[in-house]
Amino acid sequence: VIVWTSESVGLSNVLLGLLACAAVRVATDGGDSAVVVSSFGYVVPPRDPDALAAAMVAGAQDARDPDVVWAIRSGVVARFGEGRMIDETIEIIRTHRRDECRRWASPTE
Repeated sequence: VIVWTSESVGLSNVLLGLLACAAVRVATDGGDSAVVVSSFGYVVPPRDPDALAAAMVAGAQDARDPDVVWAIRSGVVARFGEGRMIDETIEIIRTHRRDECRRWASPTE
């Protein structure tokens, strides 16, 4: 179980690096942590130790189930993996090139 507690950090590079680990995540709802963790673990309010403790217990129970761990890992790869990054980058380049070609083909002068 990975536990990340922060009230205001933006998108943590450490948290992104930990995404590759097949582990249940628990994070406080601060910065972009909830965006990253919400699909793959538990998000709790900042400064709520009881909610944090309950999420940690639930996460520890989930971590014992190989199906849950595999589902988390598969979800992380689908959302943040190299394949998606490459596909989205190619689409951005195609869109940009298409827009540039239209601009050159239809001068506004």
